Amino acid sequence: RLPPSDSFKMLSLYRGMRLDPGQLESWLLSAGYIRETSVYEQGRWSRRGGIIDIGTYGTENPYRIEFFGEEIESVRIFDQHSQRTINRVGSAKILPAREIVLTPDEWNAAADHVPDGHPLEEYMYGASDFPGIEHHLPLFFDKSATIFDYLAEIGTLILVEPGRLNSVIQETIDARRSAFPVDLPFSFQDTFASWMEIEESMNGCKRILEHSLVPSGSVDVYLPTEPQTGFMDHRQEMFRQIRQWRDSDFRIVVACDTTAEMNSFRDLLPDDLLEPVELGVLSISDGFVLRSENGGGVAFLCERRLLSTRRRPERVRKFRGGETLASWEELQPGNYIVHESYGIGQFLGLKRLSVADGDVDCLEVIYRDGDKPLVPLEQ
Repeated sequence: RLPPSDSFKMLSLYRGMRLDPGQLESWLLSAGYIRETSVYEQGRWSRRGGIIDIGTYGTENPYRIEFFGEEIESVRIFDQHSQRTINRVGSAKILPAREIVLTPDEWNAAADHVPDGHPLEEYMYGASDFPGIEHHLPLFFDKSATIFDYLAEIGTLILVEPGRLNSVIQETIDARRSAFPVDLPFSFQDTFASWMEIEESMNGCKRILEHSLVPSGSVDVYLPTEPQTGFMDHRQEMFRQIRQWRDSDFRIVVACDTTAEMNSFRDLLPDDLLEPVELGVLSISDGFVLRSENGGGVAFLCERRLLSTRRRPERVRKFRGGETLASWEELQPGNYIVHESYGIGQFLGLKRLSVADGDVDCLEVIYRDGDKPLVPLEQ
């Protein structure tokens, strides 16, 4: 079982919010965050005076919360490697670093459930966590939940091999029951859901997709495909299999990543297989074989997987992203910058222009061929 869905607590922080930094520290500790000297990954936090860095889940970069007394003065996103500011944001949502975030009242209630002298008693006072706390939820909550209580109403429940779910889940429940400690101040039913409860929750889902190797009832289309076989370093065995498909009235198609690979594969084929094997350029991850009930079928093959185990290389972006400047003050003369409208240039410095409406501060940037457009600070 899981904690009630309404017990999943997020902390919202925003500029101008009144908050004691000590209260934020207490929340981070109760939410499972680990204190470090610097934040380099999620689930960590650090403090230097009035600045608290938090590596929360759900974001690629950590937040830097700057306090002025008991008021949040700024909320920034920074790069965990360079420690430089990426952008100023108005607010931040901090997710808990573990499943359970408990209040002092919930700890006090748990202490009332634990008998005097019980081994759990030592964890009940002055603790924010203990090993295996997720298996002791009945101590803290009067009512628990299951994974189905966390699913969105518009979501889809996917059941793989639904015919085996009953037996597999029941075997798991029986194994857990046999190993369940008898000295805990709560029962097995308080900790694990029954198959009846699970089945009822599944039936209550509005959209269910069942995935079975073999259909159990009437279906409109059923294609019993087989995975493609590889012939690494066994070229003659590949030719033998292709001839067998040809003699069995199979349509044989080989998909190649590029035209060059298609031409190279054509050069490998013996003369008697040039006509029955259809070649084309189509990038796929794997192939399949589909057999017809009346004989014959289709062998749709991935050239890359026939004679090697190489996978299609991932497309690598030449540009992986840069740092968004929070302020022009971070620029130093000579720095190269990328402007979303003007492109790549070199920052020369700040220049003030006198116009009809008054003075305007502009960034002086030099581009190729010596062009020096003046970019107003607000742009």
